[in-house]
Amino acid sequence: MSQFIMDWLRSEPIEFRDFAIIAVEIFCFGIVFAAIGFVQLGKLAGGAMFTRTYTIREHGLFASAVKMSVFVLGEECLYRYLGLELCIRLFENEWMVLSTALIISLGFGFAPPHNVLPLKTRLAVALGGFLLSLLYLKCGGWQAGNPMKPLLIVFAAHLWVSGIIVVTFWYYRPDSTQEK
Repeated sequence: MSQFIMDWLRSEPIEFRDFAIIAVEIFCFGIVFAAIGFVQLGKLAGGAMFTRTYTIREHGLFASAVKMSVFVLGEECLYRYLGLELCIRLFENEWMVLSTALIISLGFGFAPPHNVLPLKTRLAVALGGFLLSLLYLKCGGWQAGNPMKPLLIVFAAHLWVSGIIVVTFWYYRPDSTQEK
């Protein structure tokens, strides 16, 4: 079973069909993790985190989307690019890389801006971070060289989840002028 997992992780998507399957997985991943946030935190899932960190709270929806994009790209560069790339280069053992990816993902779940969330939600964010790490590895992260393709794919997946939260935060925010 473990060899099957490693073989699957190492088979990089090449054809359009492979990328289409990953796109569907990313779409479902985003819906599921946004739903987890809403179940645990209510309709203001984004409010619990972003009003305290001022990431998206001010300057309108467009400026919030730009700030969120930059923030997500920074997280991906820190956790996936720097963290995982260093592990891939240092460790020959694939399981050591996966173990380190799990530790990095726990850091992702408990570091700002997620540190203001309840424990259950931080654990869900850490699980999401681990899935993003697996996606990074699956899309070419195992190969030392050009990390742009896996980084952009993981950035898109992370931005999808964060985008759902940002849009719902702006829709349901307490100072919203919309009819409830």
